[in-house]
Amino acid sequence: MSGYASPYELKDDRGNLFRNDKKKKENSPDWSGKIKMNGQEFYLSAWEKKTKKGDTFYSVSLGGMVPAQPTQHSIDKGNGFAPADRKVDMDDDIPW
Repeated sequence: MSGYASPYELKDDRGNLFRNDKKKKENSPDWSGKIKMNGQEFYLSAWEKKTKKGDTFYSVSLGGMVPAQPTQHSIDKGNGFAPADRKVDMDDDIPW
């Protein structure tokens, strides 16, 4: 989705699927994307299959919740180190 000025945001009760051109295993989904329900995004996968008659159908799976985009604060806190521009206020009056 490069070339967009801002990230695409799904609307509630809507989703999208894109062909999985990087399929590495036979059981990997043919299509993958996301769906938004009640304000929360979930992963969505689909496999293109054939009936005994040869008709095409799609088997669909709803995956786990998509993690929220990390904020700079969560990135700073997540690695266990404070950024260099933030001074840690240490109390030098500790009695031991």
